[in-house]
Amino acid sequence: MPPETADALRGHILIVDDEPVVTDVLGTLLRKEGHEVLSASDAATGRAMLESEGPWDAVLLDVMLPDANGLDVLRWIRDRDPDTAVVMLTAFGTVENAVTAMKLGAFHYLTKPFKNEEVRLRVVRTACATSSRTSSFLKGLVR
Repeated sequence: MPPETADALRGHILIVDDEPVVTDVLGTLLRKEGHEVLSASDAATGRAMLESEGPWDAVLLDVMLPDANGLDVLRWIRDRDPDTAVVMLTAFGTVENAVTAMKLGAFHYLTKPFKNEEVRLRVVRTACATSSRTSSFLKGLVR
């Protein structure tokens, strides 16, 4: 794969979670895959970063944040950037929350503790592949 192709397939990913161990583990895992990763520990910081440092390919978003419900943040993201893939994270997974998140436009819903391989292979690569920025690049390759 040419270097410019590899660079274009790397994602710009934001992790919004108030648990430092979660942001550290996810950040390390995703950086090893070559993604650019930033994190926020609350909804207010996450929203500010989403507005000022985009475009984002994917957001990994905790359902329970200290200053907001993650589902409300998901609605806010969908209103502003419907192309960003949002993966919901929760330690308190219920079928009802998962269904609600998917109806609101979440790309995927992961329960903590998550499997690193699931994040690495299934969620992030697919989320990045579905983003408009990466999709535009891939369409250019097909021409």
